[in-house]
Amino acid sequence: EKVSQVKIEQTDIMTLKNVYHLQTVLKAKAGEHSLIDWTKHLHPTPALGGHPSRAALDFLRANEKHERGLYAAPLGLIDSQGNGTIIVAIRSALLKDKACYAYAGCGIVAASDCQAEFDETKIKLKTILEAL
Repeated sequence: EKVSQVKIEQTDIMTLKNVYHLQTVLKAKAGEHSLIDWTKHLHPTPALGGHPSRAALDFLRANEKHERGLYAAPLGLIDSQGNGTIIVAIRSALLKDKACYAYAGCGIVAASDCQAEFDETKIKLKTILEAL
């Protein structure tokens, strides 16, 4: 089912202590489907799961040896009327058994500079580690 009345808001720069993010909010009428339905349809994003999706996810399942925890997971809040906000957790930390597992990453596309992306990921992790 297609969404209707899509509104693309202005791209803004979100300024945090150690990083800047480009952020563009999209709003749409979702028809009969719930926010959870749309989240299931859109997850994982191509930048985090790979493209084409099926082949990329098969590759990750076969080759990735560590557990991602909540990294890249959709997280959000939904009220009793079904309204809400869902985000993709591209940075997260899990405290378990007196240990902290910090996760950060980046979206890779064909034109990405791998070293620059890796350096950016280290800066993102620094944000988490400084909060501890």
